[in-house]
Amino acid sequence: MKELYYVKRERKSLRTLRLEFGEVKNKFLLKFIDGEINLKGKSEFSPIESVYEDEQEMLKKVCETRKQLSEETWILKTKEESPQQLKHHLSHCLIYGVHYNPSRGAIGSSLL
Repeated sequence: MKELYYVKRERKSLRTLRLEFGEVKNKFLLKFIDGEINLKGKSEFSPIESVYEDEQEMLKKVCETRKQLSEETWILKTKEESPQQLKHHLSHCLIYGVHYNPSRGAIGSSLL
């Protein structure tokens, strides 16, 4: 299964969305796993799954979803940017009053 990991900044947390997709037992599965990272830790909700007979149909849905998330200012993260690393940056920014942009890291003081 392939995975895409997105984050979106909210007031005191990061909202996460993980897309998993690929072939499973001659069917094509697309999972959406919504979650949140805050000072208390990371949580994920139950996945929403869609099953497709055709790989192209599944990939079309993945492309449409990526476009929609991009328009809604979600940021695609790499595997190296793990949820634990994002939690560390978020707690630092909230403690020290620094604005946090997940794509760029800390970018300024809240006093500005």
